[in-house]
Amino acid sequence: MLVQWQELTREPSCAARASGRGCNESPDLPIIPSTIRAELSISLRDRPMSSVMDRTRRIRCGLLITTFLLGPKAALAGMPVFMLTDLADLRLQTISFFLLVIALVSLAIQRLWNRLRRDFPSLPRLSYRGGLCFVLLWGLAFHLVLTMISGARELMTPGAWERDRATYKLQQTQSASEVDQLRVARHQKLERLRAALWQHAEQNNGRFPLDDYGPEVAEELWLVLDPARLHFVYLGGSVAGVSRTPLAFEPGIYGRERLVLLTDGEIKTMTVEAIYAAIPNGSS
Repeated sequence: MLVQWQELTREPSCAARASGRGCNESPDLPIIPSTIRAELSISLRDRPMSSVMDRTRRIRCGLLITTFLLGPKAALAGMPVFMLTDLADLRLQTISFFLLVIALVSLAIQRLWNRLRRDFPSLPRLSYRGGLCFVLLWGLAFHLVLTMISGARELMTPGAWERDRATYKLQQTQSASEVDQLRVARHQKLERLRAALWQHAEQNNGRFPLDDYGPEVAEELWLVLDPARLHFVYLGGSVAGVSRTPLAFEPGIYGRERLVLLTDGEIKTMTVEAIYAAIPNGSS
């Protein structure tokens, strides 16, 4: 193309000017006036230089703006400072991290695809924009699949999941059989304590121990059915069979309704309000 243009813009010799044709021009080539040839030559010579200058100017402006934004700035006393909260800063860091990961993965997909294209020339060339779209589409597809899985899980097990901040977890519920077994074990624990207290009362004219820290009853019998190794709440100084008041009951780890051992030997379930209402004045 350049050779043809040089042939078109070449000045004809004196002999050729007389005949109106250039010396080296073929008869088929058109004759271009000298003014048009000069303007086209100047535009072709100046165009590459101007594009390079424009590109250099854009690079310099970009570097200047980047340096201004990222460079440290001196803070004078009394100047207002606008800062993000800790939560907003954490979210911004998380978003920027994932954006960087997406950009790097897109670049890796582009390089791998174009390298695979060397062995399979029929494959089209993949640009960076195409790699980015590829990663985003696959991300949306995986998000759709995970959403469908979570929806199917909720439909198959309704009410089994509870919200825990931004995620969900299984509810810690016990079956009816487990609750019944736990209640029976608690009842048996209180029955063993009753047997030890009544044995002590038979040997001491019907009087129960004054407190739950003496040697009269073994330490293990005072402990409730819990890894925390808490004691039953004990009201000492009572007499067996004289009244029908609480003698020992479970601590607060079992909720509002608790098992209570009365001074007549009965074990029953009572609420906290009923327990403290039945305690005689002066008992501790």
